Amino acid sequence: MIKISDGYPIKKEVLENFEKKIGQKLPNDYKEFMIKNNGGEIEEDLVFDFYDNSSNKNNSSAVNCFFRLYENQNDEENWDDLEEICERMWEEEEISKTIFPFADDAGGNIICMSLNKEDYGTIYFADHELEEKETGYLVMSKIASSFTDFLNCMYLYE
Repeated sequence: MIKISDGYPIKKEVLENFEKKIGQKLPNDYKEFMIKNNGGEIEEDLVFDFYDNSSNKNNSSAVNCFFRLYENQNDEENWDDLEEICERMWEEEEISKTIFPFADDAGGNIICMSLNKEDYGTIYFADHELEEKETGYLVMSKIASSFTDFLNCMYLYE
């Protein structure tokens, strides 16, 4: 079980309003996580492994922070504001609007999930330093088939 150090519950309505705003339905396992924790930082140093498409090698990383939803948007900027991060990444065309960024690692790379019909809920590592030549989007490497699988594939760094 992953322990979130500064997580706190949010109302289901806040998440439903966010889905309406972005025009996408989020996977149920992710929504359950958000309702319980609303993002936050992991208490332990948990890492995950993936095959890195950019280097054609196995790689590892760790979640720095799961982004949060803020009920009351104000003038204050929050570096972990899920809504702001989504809007910025979509507007700057770093990722397509069917890719949903929900966390980052210590190196500034993004952990995201697909909202495409073909691979809905699949979790990807998006390298913030590399772009695909054809689209200009960040290069992505698959981590897990679902948010639950992603949480379950993390292990304690020793």
